[in-house]
Amino acid sequence: LCTRTNILMQLMQPENNKILLDVGCGSGIHMEMFIDKFKKVIGMDISKVMLNEAKNRLSKFPKNNYKLYLHDAEKKFPFKNSSFDIVLSIGLLDYTKPKQVLLECQRVLKNNGIIIFTIPKSPSIFFFLRGKIGNFIRKKMLGLPPLESIINKKRLCILIKECGLEPMLIKSIWTTMWIVKARK
Repeated sequence: LCTRTNILMQLMQPENNKILLDVGCGSGIHMEMFIDKFKKVIGMDISKVMLNEAKNRLSKFPKNNYKLYLHDAEKKFPFKNSSFDIVLSIGLLDYTKPKQVLLECQRVLKNNGIIIFTIPKSPSIFFFLRGKIGNFIRKKMLGLPPLESIINKKRLCILIKECGLEPMLIKSIWTTMWIVKARK
């Protein structure tokens, strides 16, 4: 997590007149990191439990600096086209249909807006935790949902282009995931 967070901090170019959307915001950890660096941060997650954690985490900040939405990232986002300067999706595409989510991220991004996302990498040293046996172990022993998306670099480049995005950086983290910065 530390490496991923450090890379994320390096990739961000916060400006206090910009609006950030965190798709799959979970407990709001990334929102908290950036709340004082943007005009507004918006978080969206499918889990009421996680949104309550985010609400508690962010309660020390003025309410007009952030907003939280309960919403499924695989459905049309509740935002107008070209609403956000930056979209984050860290640790979400592991469990969703990435193209569906990325197309919505692209739709709500302003022209020249930036998206930063992670997605599980293939090949990986953690191949044994992927597939039927790995997903069984993830669920029973670790309490984690199954991985839906695992992608190699060639397929990732195709996916980025299919979603109307221009890759700026594709970097491997721990041989387990890709972190991508792309522009609309």
